[in-house]
Amino acid sequence: MDGSKLIAKIQSMVKVQGRELHRKFCQEFASLAESQFKSGDLGVETNLLFDIFRKCRREESSLEWGQNRREPDAGDLVKDLLWRETKGGWGRIPKDELYALYIDSRGDFESVLSEFNSSRSRATHVLALFRPFQDRYLSQWATSVSPYPRDVLESRIASIRGTVVHDKIELAIWAEEVFGLFQEAAVFYPEKQVIIQKNPEREGKLPLGMISSQSLRIYGQQWRLWIREFENQIMSTQDKDDKLGESIRSQLARNEEIHFTQGTPKGDSQGKDFEIEIFPELDETLKAKRTWDDKESAILQLADWIQSIGAIWNVEKMPCRARIRARNGSNVSELSVKALNFAEMSSVTTKVIETF
Repeated sequence: MDGSKLIAKIQSMVKVQGRELHRKFCQEFASLAESQFKSGDLGVETNLLFDIFRKCRREESSLEWGQNRREPDAGDLVKDLLWRETKGGWGRIPKDELYALYIDSRGDFESVLSEFNSSRSRATHVLALFRPFQDRYLSQWATSVSPYPRDVLESRIASIRGTVVHDKIELAIWAEEVFGLFQEAAVFYPEKQVIIQKNPEREGKLPLGMISSQSLRIYGQQWRLWIREFENQIMSTQDKDDKLGESIRSQLARNEEIHFTQGTPKGDSQGKDFEIEIFPELDETLKAKRTWDDKESAILQLADWIQSIGAIWNVEKMPCRARIRARNGSNVSELSVKALNFAEMSSVTTKVIETF
């Protein structure tokens, strides 16, 4: 396996692990909050509580930073956000009662959030090692820091991409080469470099994606630990995710009703969203539709949502169809898929969203 394939495989593994961990923490918090939110009555929405709470927590944090701007009462703003995110308490819980439940559940939420953030931090550190392989980072660093050995680094990048790795020993050596590149390309050394930042808004700040030399140690630790933990899966010729990808591609290849169109809507030309509509092939009276305002949330939540819909309708094993609509400003892309069971559809649609 050459370096380019290794990079793609490791990135894919980390993202898959991230989705699995996100699903785990959503379910863990849903279980903890079950008695307070009476999840038996709420159904699928309970699995989304963790993400809803995260949005409210971020709102609270931003308000704490902006207190000197005389913001309206933080509790009222968070209460309004919670009400919107739950679509009016799912039509079952009064607004004040919903906010009280949010406050009462905060202890459990903060505990789960701490574990979740720790797992995300590890993934962030591992994926950061591949920034030098992206031209947008390399170009920015080369124009923002002096001196910067771009020509030398590009030669090393080509060498790492072309290196063929045959076993775990060679993988460890290759991983050290990747870290060495990161150390030279993505770390700012104030004793021998200066920032020539052209963006006034980032005056005195490091270029995006670059780290300080004091932070390097933790990146190295997380990278080496992750490589050692998953070296067998990295070196396997066809892991679980590869097989899943082949299965999906095979399903798509046999699906005669997939079509892809692009166009410009007549209405609003601003914003970005992803809309998914799911319905059983044999019963089009059953339909479920949901819209996400950002790609990250769609990728993280889509698979659970689709499989939950199948469970609610009790048709998980039956074929279903989907319509996917992605809008980015004035550009609209649409994809129709049919004849997949709900588990396969959840995987297919997630991978489709990742391509936009």
